[in-house]
Amino acid sequence: MKKMWLSILLSILIPGLGHIYIKDLKPGISFLILSFILSACIQLVHSSFTFLYLILWVYVMINVIKKTNKYNQGYQ
Repeated sequence: MKKMWLSILLSILIPGLGHIYIKDLKPGISFLILSFILSACIQLVHSSFTFLYLILWVYVMINVIKKTNKYNQGYQ
């Protein structure tokens, strides 16, 4: 059983880390790479990429909550 609060906290800190915590590696690594790419774009290209980063961040939060619930239901 995985702790919901920990998966959310990890995803808040670095998008994708919560997915990796619940052993959902493929999307977790994908979100992690995408967040690093968007962070680099914000720093190097233009700050307008911040909006895309926020969209990704919210999506990852919602997704990790759903996936943690699904993981915990399968665990029981």
